[in-house]
Amino acid sequence: RLGRNNLVLADAGGDIALVEMSHRHVAVLEAEAGLLVNTNHYNSPLMRPFFVETDPEPLRGNTFGRYATVETALTGALGEIDLSLAQRLMAFHGDLQSSICRHPVPGAESSTISTMIFLPARREMHFCDGRPCTGQYRLFSV
Repeated sequence: RLGRNNLVLADAGGDIALVEMSHRHVAVLEAEAGLLVNTNHYNSPLMRPFFVETDPEPLRGNTFGRYATVETALTGALGEIDLSLAQRLMAFHGDLQSSICRHPVPGAESSTISTMIFLPARREMHFCDGRPCTGQYRLFSV
């Protein structure tokens, strides 16, 4: 195990969990009211002290801004979340702190390179090889 490993698990029955891992610690969070959001920081009380910000200065704190963007969108659509909404959300461009689809900016050259949307109950994964704002999704069924 390496540090900063977050793993989201979901099954066809609707159970969702987040496993947060560092070098020496593990925490598990379960969905509340059918919703579980994860970006690049730790959310569990056990793991929060171990988060280390590694983004370059222009993007510092964006994990929290992206989390807020996703949580707000999904909470507002609870009961109506579908593939189309997920695709629009993954392609969302806001400011440097809230954008889900990231393009390179001066001083922060990282960018979104792919997106996966899982639909466990339908046994589907929708994969976009490239930025979700311009790429096409390919369906993989199990």
